[in-house]
Amino acid sequence: MNHAVARRRRVEVAATDFRWTARVRAVSVVTGAVAVMPLLLEACAPLAMFRPASGFLEGRTMELGLGAAAVSPRPYVNEPWAHVGQMWVTGQAKSWLHLSGIAAFDPQAMGLGGGARALLLRADRVRGGIDLEAGYGWAAASLPFALRLFDQHWFYASPRVSNYGIEPIVGFPIGLNLHLQPSAFLRIEYQSSWARLQAFNQRHHLGAALAVQW
Repeated sequence: MNHAVARRRRVEVAATDFRWTARVRAVSVVTGAVAVMPLLLEACAPLAMFRPASGFLEGRTMELGLGAAAVSPRPYVNEPWAHVGQMWVTGQAKSWLHLSGIAAFDPQAMGLGGGARALLLRADRVRGGIDLEAGYGWAAASLPFALRLFDQHWFYASPRVSNYGIEPIVGFPIGLNLHLQPSAFLRIEYQSSWARLQAFNQRHHLGAALAVQW
């Protein structure tokens, strides 16, 4: 009799431990999902282009850049300005093909991705092509082009489709690529974007960056 009671008690204790373990695991899964959900919802494509179609200086095949962008709230929406840093490294795989690693970051999170650009038009004063990007929680496609103003100073633009959080957006970045001797550039950029192509979802992006080629 005593052996049977002891065995029953051991079974009850084991069942209780199992239930507690299952509850702890369930709470851990739910907590992890809640913690990750804001990152998934807030994930978005880099908020600036900073990589004009003007390409590389003669004899250079690599570029490293660092910039920052500020994005305005939408009209009629009570939301703060967004401030994001951006870093990239680009290499010339072929004369017409450029490959990039891209990182966007703020104090709370960081996103990593990559891009591939085919420069189909490579004239002395005009360059243009197709650019595709993808990363954690974002993707983008654009049609970059650049016009050489004088020397190695360029005007550039890059109509693009990407995402801001879970919303698709259409953007039109324009900028100046100013050559600083000997192989550095200052880039100043403005972009207007619209979520779902709705006027009340318009945002304004302001950015600046430095890039070095070698």
